Amino acid sequence: MLLSQVPQGFNYQAIARDASNNPISNTTLPVVIELQTELAGGTKIWEEQHSVLTNQAGLFSLILGKGSRIAGTAAVF
Repeated sequence: MLLSQVPQGFNYQAIARDASNNPISNTTLPVVIELQTELAGGTKIWEEQHSVLTNQAGLFSLILGKGSRIAGTAAVF
């Protein structure tokens, strides 16, 4: 017998930087994540928004699939 589960999201980390490439430290930011079929100009298949808090280095983490859906359907996620 084989059992499996569909993941409910996956982890994503990044460093938020300002226009001068300095880390945006200890700040709550809105982050919009978009998945599309191609690197540039592809069809958008999923979009969601998160509110994240950066640490002193500007690092933030989120779980893609756990944000507020803007567009797309969970069937393609």
